[in-house]
Amino acid sequence: MIELRHVSKTYHSDGGIVRALQDVSLVIERGEFVAIIGPSGSGKSTLMHIIGLLDRPDKGSLYISGDEMSVLNDNDIAAIRNIRIGFVFQQFYLIPRMTAVQNVLLPVVYSGRKCELSAVERVISRVGLERRMEHRPNQLSGGEQQRIAIARALINDPGIILADEPTGNLDSKNQAEILRMLRELNSLGKTVVLVTHDRDIANNADRVIEMKDGEIVKDSKVSNLSRSQSECVQPDKASSSVDVRRELNIGAYLYQAFSSIATHKMRSFLSVIGVLIGVASVISMMAITTGASESIKKSLASLGSNLLSVRPGHA
Repeated sequence: MIELRHVSKTYHSDGGIVRALQDVSLVIERGEFVAIIGPSGSGKSTLMHIIGLLDRPDKGSLYISGDEMSVLNDNDIAAIRNIRIGFVFQQFYLIPRMTAVQNVLLPVVYSGRKCELSAVERVISRVGLERRMEHRPNQLSGGEQQRIAIARALINDPGIILADEPTGNLDSKNQAEILRMLRELNSLGKTVVLVTHDRDIANNADRVIEMKDGEIVKDSKVSNLSRSQSECVQPDKASSSVDVRRELNIGAYLYQAFSSIATHKMRSFLSVIGVLIGVASVISMMAITTGASESIKKSLASLGSNLLSVRPGHA
């Protein structure tokens, strides 16, 4: 369950103070499919960012599954955000140098958990892209990129899925497919919160929350909603409970580092050459300085005396 109690959020801009949220109280029950709708600047994205622990409220409290988030430190917040919440954004935010499998695996790397490749493949197969696993984002269509983003959101089996305008950059066919997938996830018991400005898209949810000027102006149920009856893959029961504690996974981090090097071979080669030239320059300057010092010492020694005294007042 997600509960907000008298949440307010204010931003300071060149135009003055922007009250993004004003004393918002809201309860989203576990397993609900909720759409948050409103015009630009109504506060719907700010509300989603606070629910998703991407931002903290200035006033009020946020509870997730009964736990108050305001008393947690940044590391605990990051762990909960990574494991309990899955994000689907309008812009996809896939890493260009990584394949579909590597992008989906990324939340697991940061959580410090172990994950078999077969589990990643099952999640990608669930979104229908089992034949595109080794493709990079620039080799995928917009709809395929969004489906990979959904697979990435599902890899840690979170209980909450937050979708911020997930169909904004897609055509009508892909929009319908993404909405079908969100409904499918909701039928598996996941809480889905969809942010949109489109009334038709919002009507795919069970409940619509309308916002204006940082306030909730209407909260209504959607009736007569036709849902897909397609068969869904059930999630693994063992992954339903997740410990938010994270362990350092050096091997995973090294894998990401070497993967980046291998992907950008020319850039990595030039970087190595630049480092070698820099080190060689420092060593050369030190050698020249040492050689000049020894040369001066030898010149002084050739004068016949190892000691030169300079005293003032003598002609």
